Amino acid sequence: NSRPYRGSLILHRTSSGKVTVVNRLNLEEYLVGALASEVGQGWPLEALKAHAIASRTIVAHRIWINRGKPFDVSSSTHLYYGVAAERADTRASVEATAGQVLAYAGELLSATFSTNCGGHTEDAAELWPTQGELSPLRGRPDPFCRGLKHFRWRKTLSSQRFSDVLEKEGMG
Repeated sequence: NSRPYRGSLILHRTSSGKVTVVNRLNLEEYLVGALASEVGQGWPLEALKAHAIASRTIVAHRIWINRGKPFDVSSSTHLYYGVAAERADTRASVEATAGQVLAYAGELLSATFSTNCGGHTEDAAELWPTQGELSPLRGRPDPFCRGLKHFRWRKTLSSQRFSDVLEKEGMG
């Protein structure tokens, strides 16, 4: 796509004869480019630093669970657009938090986050019951997403359509 990327490219031949191209680079350099695609211009430095730590934690967790595979994260999980996406503010936030991750009880904390929580986050135990109670991840009001594009959902489903969707997802 003619975009410059940091690091090197590694080619892996799959068992079906196809080739998987992997961009291998340092985690901190990856975060500079990935963070810029996930946060808007003008975010306060402290918000960028918090995002850098959460993102680093997610990627470190992926590296751990994907060990032995040809790649750690994919573009469907995190958006990394290479050197062209890098910004001075995201670089500053990554450098200011270099190596910092979130941990709980001596383990990497699953630091999953979303762009918009609709005004209130959910307890982690509700989303991942097998993890048990994670006291640092209790739901709480979030006044910062009010006014964002997807704060209020505007799609209306009939009761039947809603039931059909739940059934299709195995929740009906």
